[in-house]
Amino acid sequence: MPAPSNGDFRAAAIKPEYHRPEALGIEVTADIRARCHRFLHRAGEDIRQRNFDSDQTNRRPRLFNYIMTYRNPFPVPESLTPKLQSVVSYWRGLERAENAMPFSDDIDLSILPHLSNRIFILSVFALPERFRLEFMGKELQGSAEARMGGFLDELRLGGDFSYLRAQSSATAEATAPTFWRLAVDSDRGFSRLPLPMWGSGQISMLLGAVDSN
Repeated sequence: MPAPSNGDFRAAAIKPEYHRPEALGIEVTADIRARCHRFLHRAGEDIRQRNFDSDQTNRRPRLFNYIMTYRNPFPVPESLTPKLQSVVSYWRGLERAENAMPFSDDIDLSILPHLSNRIFILSVFALPERFRLEFMGKELQGSAEARMGGFLDELRLGGDFSYLRAQSSATAEATAPTFWRLAVDSDRGFSRLPLPMWGSGQISMLLGAVDSN
């Protein structure tokens, strides 16, 4: 039987007599058959492995799935230290009407004299995203090369400002407060809480507080 023309391939696909290569005039050698068997074997193994990986993914511990649901990698815990909680209360008290966050021009640090030594303020710039240190309390001024007026990406930060750039970026992206705690050793550590503030149609400032543990 002659091989079908180009216009007959669709019909040939459903005709049993064309299911064999010989019916299409194709010579199948033993080497070709062996290669086909090896290909099908590897394909079958690959499919079984993918199914196994899928089953293992679905069986991951519930804690892993729970962590991945957070909007940012610095979630705020349900309970904060009294000092950090007082900063949050001050921040919420600045909210206007139904706005989700305060405006940056409403901030007045004189209302927090008992915390001003552990407070810092960052200006937020977009495209490219940068953070400039506008204010830091006296107790924070010994943190590596941190200096007022400097951009975080140009400073060598350490101590109370360790990983501040990453946390600030997460705060701006999440448009929500973030929290991070670092244990220096078994007896010493600190907690840090930046809170976003609105201005000029975007997150324009971060009000931050650091509390020693």
